[in-house]
Amino acid sequence: MRKTAYGRNVKKKTVRSSSARNVRPSSVRKSSSGRKKTNTSTYDGTLLFIRIMFGLLIVMLVVLVGAMILTSTDGITFSSQSIKYTASSMDERKYLWDVLMKHFDDNETAVLGLMCNIHEESNFQSYNLEDHNNTIWDISDEDYTYMLNKGSISKKDFLEARFDGNSSGYCNSYGQWHNLNGGYGYCQYTAYEKKKALYDFATEWFDKGGEGEGLSFDIADPKMQASFIVYLLDNDLSDIDYQMRTAESIEDAVYIWVSEYECPEGEYHSVALSRAECAEEIREYCTSEENTGGDAQNY
Repeated sequence: MRKTAYGRNVKKKTVRSSSARNVRPSSVRKSSSGRKKTNTSTYDGTLLFIRIMFGLLIVMLVVLVGAMILTSTDGITFSSQSIKYTASSMDERKYLWDVLMKHFDDNETAVLGLMCNIHEESNFQSYNLEDHNNTIWDISDEDYTYMLNKGSISKKDFLEARFDGNSSGYCNSYGQWHNLNGGYGYCQYTAYEKKKALYDFATEWFDKGGEGEGLSFDIADPKMQASFIVYLLDNDLSDIDYQMRTAESIEDAVYIWVSEYECPEGEYHSVALSRAECAEEIREYCTSEENTGGDAQNY
């Protein structure tokens, strides 16, 4: 303390520079709003990274779900808008004629007896599904064949004429399955055992050592189905084969196949006479030099 000229004691003032007043460490300096300032650049970067990763995760999930749908074994996945089975470009009628003429040793009566029936059953389309089932299952021949080849329709469902939970048959009191419809292929194989024979033959035909080795399984392959018919005639249907070879007329040959193998609805003689009406048309078409049916010479 010091005395003034008037003799009073006065406290000595300490003078601070303006730069020394109210100075806080930079880490706790307040903003004009009174809140502590923080470093927002790191926070914003982290948030952007999270958003990007979340977006990528969504995209990956969409792709995964899409892939699962495309490869699903559920028949509903494939509709009439899906990728369809591509039928062979060969002239199946002419090819069958050549194969059967070779098998029956140029016996036109026997050949026409069989081909008149095939014309009625499938119109020479190896991928033909019974019309009734096209309707009740709401599916085309091409889609059905595509799904069958892909495995979306199982062998069991094919044999039992089932699709998407809808069956076309019943089990009798002995537990044996009976198909009511669901015919497929050149001869509209309908019965369980007939379809099983076709499916098993196709499996072996495309397997290692088979004629179709190296090719993808195709239940509707024209060459395979033609081979199957000849296989039946040489083995299980050898008695029918003999009867057709010795038939005295085309109508007789047609009747033999109708009554012994096809067994359709209706009176067999009337059915046979009706089916035989296309014989001359088939003969003229298949013997015309303008029509070629593929490589049947090496059959």
